[in-house]
Amino acid sequence: MKQWRNVENGLGSQLRAKRNHLNLSQEELAFEAEVSQTTVSRVERGVRSSRTAAKKIAATLSRLELSDKGGSTQLPPEI
Repeated sequence: MKQWRNVENGLGSQLRAKRNHLNLSQEELAFEAEVSQTTVSRVERGVRSSRTAAKKIAATLSRLELSDKGGSTQLPPEI
């Protein structure tokens, strides 16, 4: 279980970096992903969140990144 927590923390950090790269607030991302802001926060912090929610958030970030016409679609190298 502790090993999965490390994976969640790493994923959450990557999702937060991607959200920040797209200049989105947690509230904006939550709206687009159809989850609560609390869920976004928990996923980003790796705190007891569902894998389904994390997948929804990741898919939403990818979709928003692809549709971002006005900005760069390149991510920082660590993602």
